[in-house]
Amino acid sequence: MDGKPSRFGRDAVVSLDRRLLTAHDVSTLLCVPVSTVYELTRGGRLPCLRIGRAVRFSREDLEAHLAAHRGTSGGAR
Repeated sequence: MDGKPSRFGRDAVVSLDRRLLTAHDVSTLLCVPVSTVYELTRGGRLPCLRIGRAVRFSREDLEAHLAAHRGTSGGAR
């Protein structure tokens, strides 16, 4: 790590018991284009894990994020 705290906090524990999702997996689950997944990720509007240049997603984090933002206005733009 580079010493900077992440969005998940420096001491956050990420369980690897479950498979991490790719952007394609997330696009299928959310019924949006892959480009929208990357746009939301770049804008900090979708929780993700960065492993080098790869971007992966935890299904649990996505479900919690979507539940917290259910019914709020604001789309991809």
